[in-house]
Order: sequence, then C-alpha cells, then structure tokens
Amino acid sequence: MSNIKTFKGRPALKGDASGPATVTKLGFNATATYMEVAFSGSKSGVCKDHDNNLYGVDLADTILCIPQSIGSSAAACTYMAVVEAGIAPRAMLFANPIDSVAACGLIMAYYWSDKRPIIAIDNLGPEFLDAVANGDQVEVFSDGTVKVISQ
Repeated sequence: MSNIKTFKGRPALKGDASGPATVTKLGFNATATYMEVAFSGSKSGVCKDHDNNLYGVDLADTILCIPQSIGSSAAACTYMAVVEAGIAPRAMLFANPIDSVAACGLIMAYYWSDKRPIIAIDNLGPEFLDAVANGDQVEVFSDGTVKVISQ
C-alpha cells in the first residue's frame, strides 16, 4: 500500500515533473558534481562529488531533493551544460530557500536552452527531507505542490 505525503513550496521555476527521488541532506555542490561530466561529452549525470552521499549515483531524470546548494559561481554554467547534454535532473526540490548561484544557473538553463529545463521548487521545509527517501516516486506541480509516494 502506498503512502502519499504532500508538501507545498514556492515554484522558483515552474513546471510539472515526476520521477524517482534522489535525496541528500548535505549541501549540493553542482560544480563538484557535474564539472567532469558536463564538459566531457558524457551521456550520464553521475554525481562526481566525493563529499556527497550521492557520489556515483546517476542523477539524470530524477527528482533531486536537497537542503540547499553550495559551491562556486561556476555552478551556473554547469547547470546549463547538464541541461544541454540531456543529463540533468527533472526537478530540484530545495528544503530551504534557493540560493543565488543555483537560481542563476537554473534560470539560464530554463530560458536559454531548448532542452527540457530543470524545474525548481524551494521552501519545502526541513521535514520534507525527512519524509522522502531514495527511490520514492515524486510528483512536482507548477503551483509548488510536491507529492511523495512511498511504498
């Protein structure tokens, strides 16, 4: 029997998406995660950040659930590169408010790329990360509603 939990956040970049959750309670460093794969012609979105529990996990086409992002301003270009390469998550869900580095990169990719953008919802609250687990099915709606369906 499925258990459905519903959360309401702020739609930073609107859209609908669904897919399996990939979850970390650590800050997400897009530069460390994607720099190697984004500019190498790689066809997978494998996390290369040795300091994150998602190291080695393919984040492509998943719903990435994080507290916030961390790292350098180079992340903006990295987000654009993974979207262009088709190896990006379907959505990024932030427990906390989205930061300026992630917002800049995600906005660039959302408006300047002709590929599927990364949907972004923030302000989901710390309880969100306690309620979602790797592999849970997640549905994201353009009004900021997020449904977590766990088995």
